[in-house]
Amino acid sequence: MSTAHAAHHLVPKTLDAWVKLLDGIALPVPAVNHGHVRAALNDSRRSLREIAEMMQESPALVLSVMREANHHTHGLTEQAESLEIAINRLGLALTEILLGRL
Repeated sequence: MSTAHAAHHLVPKTLDAWVKLLDGIALPVPAVNHGHVRAALNDSRRSLREIAEMMQESPALVLSVMREANHHTHGLTEQAESLEIAINRLGLALTEILLGRL
């Protein structure tokens, strides 16, 4: 079996399969963005909007927070549609833990 043929069998066929595959992929977060956001999370003078704006400099950070906030929708029926809502839903402590895992 050729490599191209074998790889073809690994390509997801459904949206759910794609989501499952992509959920398992950790995207790299630039250290400078990571450090700035973690510092902002620990700064009581920062608003959720400011923290969200800082996160938007790193698409991988945004994706991670949005994924986590919407993973099980935390008992809510509607998914978080903005980064601010996602951070609010998770809370600063859980957001900090999530960033610690990246």
